Amino acid sequence: MAEYIAREETMKRIREIGDENYKGKYPHIGMVHAEKIVSFMPSADVEPVVHGKWLSCFEDWRMQIEGDKCSICGFEHYGTPRGTFKFCPNCGAKMDRQKEGK
Repeated sequence: MAEYIAREETMKRIREIGDENYKGKYPHIGMVHAEKIVSFMPSADVEPVVHGKWLSCFEDWRMQIEGDKCSICGFEHYGTPRGTFKFCPNCGAKMDRQKEGK
């Protein structure tokens, strides 16, 4: 799985390390290259992960066909066992709250 970092925070930390090590003198050439590499890295459009869980629901008032309902968006599905979907097919929420008991 890809990991994403904040560019500005990374640049700030590179500068801090350079200042700590070289105390105001000319920065080490490695620090200059590190800043350039980070500044030219492509950015990605990412969103925070939403965590949810599957709740029990029923198709009709007779309560004969049980299904699952997303705790985030309310999407319902029937005929597939719980845990088949690791993500909600409607809103994309990660379904991992059952394991944590939340």
